[in-house]
Amino acid sequence: MQETTCQATDLAMKQASGDDSRLIEFPWQDPFPHLAPFLMTSGPVETPPPRSWTSDMELMHHYDMSASYTLPGSVEFRHIHQVEYTRLAFQDEALMHQLLAVAAFHLAFLNPSQRPAYLTRGLQHQTEAARGISSQLVNLTPEVSHACFVAGVLLGIGSFASLAVFHDDQNGPKPSLKDLVDIFHVIRGMYAVLKSSEDVIHQGRLAPLFEPRQYSRQPTVRLQQLLDNLHELERHFGRCHLHDPRSTHIVERAILDLIACVKHAVEYAPTPYEWRVVTSWPVVLSPEFLTLLANMDEVALAVTARYCILLHEAHSVAWFTSGWGRSVLEDIEATPWSFEVMHMSANQVAFMVDVY
Repeated sequence: MQETTCQATDLAMKQASGDDSRLIEFPWQDPFPHLAPFLMTSGPVETPPPRSWTSDMELMHHYDMSASYTLPGSVEFRHIHQVEYTRLAFQDEALMHQLLAVAAFHLAFLNPSQRPAYLTRGLQHQTEAARGISSQLVNLTPEVSHACFVAGVLLGIGSFASLAVFHDDQNGPKPSLKDLVDIFHVIRGMYAVLKSSEDVIHQGRLAPLFEPRQYSRQPTVRLQQLLDNLHELERHFGRCHLHDPRSTHIVERAILDLIACVKHAVEYAPTPYEWRVVTSWPVVLSPEFLTLLANMDEVALAVTARYCILLHEAHSVAWFTSGWGRSVLEDIEATPWSFEVMHMSANQVAFMVDVY
């Protein structure tokens, strides 16, 4: 899958943010505390079944024959997803665990009647993968950088997928704003470490993933509506003076970065380009914006709500995002809003509600 934290920030993010230094200067935070909701400790699951080579072979077969075809960019990079990822996995235990986790989550997504069993296996493998990746990141070497990069990519997908499997279950756990912020930290943390190995990764067997491409495309009507809405939000926010000057700059920067990420993805990202934005915007966000978001700042929430619309749009081409946009948007909309922020979005209520 080439639409990833590192890829989405390579050429793409330099142009999207207009300030490359911000991509590597944010303080390093260990991503793994934020992984807790997506590991074996999360939610009620079945008792882990005894590990057997036959069950792992089932997952390996499903990855090869089905799940690998669902990774973003699979049409152009099918060989890499299906062959190179697998070859790397046979040489790296952490990557193998994460590859099997994605396969298990996909089976849980496709088979509601067997969902608990497949979900448990997926969480079991993802937990082992996270432990393995964590130990590798302590001293990342060129020899393991390719496998660690792919494992990080699939870990991001797996984090989304572990809750997306409940997309059609009214009684199942729903992704929350906190879950989304946790994934933001995971993406940022993995990128901050893997950035140090990008020269090695770009010149190895995964090099085709990073070759510059340009597509003659225009935003869809839906996406253009979102861009127009973001521009309007930025203008209105600037007039309202809802924050102190520093916070105003932080939020305006986040809005402009989201606009830039969308525009760049349309022009440079393979299908589905929505996934490029899903993984790239968290990387260019400032730590200060994430603090505002964690503190439930209403204007930061208004910006993130627009991101959720795009996250919802991605579900038709990225199964592992199913249910995320809608559920997190509901979480945001349940927050008390001031009159000013409510007015800021008043003429867009129909557009927002149309997500459902």
